[in-house]
Amino acid sequence: MRHFVSRDAMDIDGFGARIAEDFVDLGLIHSFADIFRLDWERIRELEGFGDKRIEKLQQSIAEGKKRPLSRLLTALGIRHVGERNAVQLATEFHTMERLTHATVEEIEAIPGFGEIVALAVADFFREQTNLDLIQELADLGVNMAEPNERRRPRSDAFSGKTVVLTGRLEHLTRDQAQEMLRNAGATVTGSVSNKTDFVIAGEDAGSKATRAQELGITILDEEALLQLLRAEIDGGVTLTETKQDADAASR
Repeated sequence: MRHFVSRDAMDIDGFGARIAEDFVDLGLIHSFADIFRLDWERIRELEGFGDKRIEKLQQSIAEGKKRPLSRLLTALGIRHVGERNAVQLATEFHTMERLTHATVEEIEAIPGFGEIVALAVADFFREQTNLDLIQELADLGVNMAEPNERRRPRSDAFSGKTVVLTGRLEHLTRDQAQEMLRNAGATVTGSVSNKTDFVIAGEDAGSKATRAQELGITILDEEALLQLLRAEIDGGVTLTETKQDADAASR
């Protein structure tokens, strides 16, 4: 439950680990779906839950319903599916309905997905209890699709390419670089193979850069990455919003 509401998952602001634990202990929550149908009159009777706090929490939960499919897949705790794999699944299948009917072979065809991960995903969607939960969430208004813009890259620089990031970048955080690449139509994976098209190598790149050299894969530094991405960058992360800016904002 703590994972489901966390920042990297459904990102329900104000619904921290302590509240999740308390609501479970009090019997207010038995499943993920219960988060979206809380008994607010009962919550008003709890210490520390005044009108303003409840209003803020209600708003955060309403916003949580709008998260893209990739966030929901991360939140569900599917074995071997972290944030990166969740984005790839959501980008490939676009809707929960299509994903629930995907075959092992279709899932395994995603760059970076092997048989073990594909089987884990397919097995999750074969479990009736999981399908029932997904249907409950859908009935409660939780979004079950990924935004269309992820599927329409604006240039051909990284469209359809498989990219690996390694080493320390100076101007971008790892999350910023991954998001830019995905918006440009790339698939970002964690390991170098003969299916990899580009390796982005920062400082202390290590064994992944060495492996890329051995396989004859194109290696780009951060400056080259930014030049190729320049056409992709719009109102989200910009070249002036640097890693230092992000670090300062987090403080």
